[in-house]
Amino acid sequence: QAVPDNLVVVLNQWAVTPTFNDGGGTYSSAAGTYTVPVTGLYQVGCRARWQVFTGVLAAGARFGLGIQRNGLNTDLVLQEPSLLNTFQVQEVTTVQKFTAGEAIGCFAFQDSSAAQTVGAGTASNSGFWVIQLR
Repeated sequence: QAVPDNLVVVLNQWAVTPTFNDGGGTYSSAAGTYTVPVTGLYQVGCRARWQVFTGVLAAGARFGLGIQRNGLNTDLVLQEPSLLNTFQVQEVTTVQKFTAGEAIGCFAFQDSSAAQTVGAGTASNSGFWVIQLR
């Protein structure tokens, strides 16, 4: 999935159906968001593989994944690419109380000065999960 420079993109191109253990919430593949069915404590996470970073990266370029809650970006994990022309796998996980009806998603961000690709569709290295803990 393309991630333009300096923009947030909600990931919605998962190769494997996102995993939900919660008793009946709904997932919108078009929006990339999951609607919480009942108020409770949830573990939410995602993992995705950034494709090969190409081009000349801006000094201090970063890439990251985060959790989006009702359209607000939270829990962003940023890091600098270790090498050009290598795959980078990244994961973010949080435990929070969510209220029934809230929309949760996983987003990607990067500021390398050029568009990059995050491979949410790479089944062996990606996933989005929501697990109700109580």
